[in-house]
Amino acid sequence: MRALHIAEIRGSWRAWLSVSLAFLVTNFGIALPALLFYASWQGDVEMGTHFLIVTNVILVALVAMSVLANSAELVVASRRGAIARLALAGASPNQIVRTLMTQLVAVTLACAVVGDAIAVAIQQPVINFVQQDRAAEGTIQLVPTYSPLPLLFATALCVAVALLAGLRVARRATRIPAVEALRQAANEPEVTGIRGRAIRFGLLVVVLVLLAVGSLYSFGQNDLQKGDQILQAGVILLVLTGWAISVGAPLFMRGLVRAWTRLVPNTSPSWHLARHTVVARSTRMIKTILPVMMAVGILVGMLVLGATMTELIRMANPGEVGDTRSSLGTMMTILGLPFLVSLSGAVGNLIMMARQRDAEMALASIAGGTPDQQRGALILEGVIVGVTGMILGLVMVVVAMVYTYVGLMLYLPIAAVAVPWGSMALVVVVCLAVCVLATLLPSIPALRLPPQKVVARLIAD
Repeated sequence: MRALHIAEIRGSWRAWLSVSLAFLVTNFGIALPALLFYASWQGDVEMGTHFLIVTNVILVALVAMSVLANSAELVVASRRGAIARLALAGASPNQIVRTLMTQLVAVTLACAVVGDAIAVAIQQPVINFVQQDRAAEGTIQLVPTYSPLPLLFATALCVAVALLAGLRVARRATRIPAVEALRQAANEPEVTGIRGRAIRFGLLVVVLVLLAVGSLYSFGQNDLQKGDQILQAGVILLVLTGWAISVGAPLFMRGLVRAWTRLVPNTSPSWHLARHTVVARSTRMIKTILPVMMAVGILVGMLVLGATMTELIRMANPGEVGDTRSSLGTMMTILGLPFLVSLSGAVGNLIMMARQRDAEMALASIAGGTPDQQRGALILEGVIVGVTGMILGLVMVVVAMVYTYVGLMLYLPIAAVAVPWGSMALVVVVCLAVCVLATLLPSIPALRLPPQKVVARLIAD
């Protein structure tokens, strides 16, 4: 069995390398708060700092559960042929699951080395930023720590998150009959378990509503600062909403993409090819759109909640000017690391699917498509991914904004939700640029090759 695990790791390392950025950033996103928590525990800091650091770890873990599950599913989908051959050779479903879990552990441990090293190197600048941002709330004295204990804890937690994220994916991969999986190895994987997914999505929506109502009720039962509580709960609700959308995405993603792209008055061959490719490959696109959604939702939510905090300070103290940088810094200390995890997952997943896009463009070339049309189709495919992710990300933000406004109306004499339109426009431009570049750049070398060679390379994989 050990030889089988080693052989599968060797055979799949290219696929895992394509999505390794998400694993690396997840390790970094947990290792850095772990180091800061250990340092704060050794020093004299307020409990609010401990709570902020623990919140970071929880939010990173929640976001990583969705992002790593999508990355693992893309890798497993690309390895369906290898998994089918294992089953045909006599491997049991449990043995195949253990093989995939071994690969997850191996890639997580490999990324942990780099992620931990970056966290150790960057902790001093981060400590300076946190101390400067939260200086108004009390003196914070943190000293960088180089103890291996928080790093070991962070690595163990990352492995646990990766295994939880990949377990369902691995089990689902073994339920397809081996012969059928081998036949469909180069095709789009089918979406299965729609009824169960719909039930889970409905239950998550109900749980979110109950959490929102219950948290607002509980705020009236204590004497803590209501504004801080409402804003912090809004941050958590923002991430949980994204998680719920991730669960329900296969139920509505194809319809959403088809609906909004139909409204675009573009009849060019490139747009036609990009639109129909995304709709036809909706299962693949879901895995790339969801990290974009989380990144946009978290970043825009960070901007909106930071601006709301500034506006509340300004309304409470009319003679003073709110410090926008401080409010944005506070949001970054809460949501900065989850945003990096989401962004890395989006980029990694787009790069992961480059070979399939290469083959699709090669087939378009054989059918008469020009190089300009192929490049245009790739650019427009990145635009479709980015815009769809932004639509869903804004749903996350709207839910958090409504919750925040209702909470402020209930418990404070003043209520406002500020929307920084200029910053949001910049987010839109940057998001589209990242999606387009991550879609186009990996495929440029393949556009220079004979199309038959590109298709043959995909079949050989």
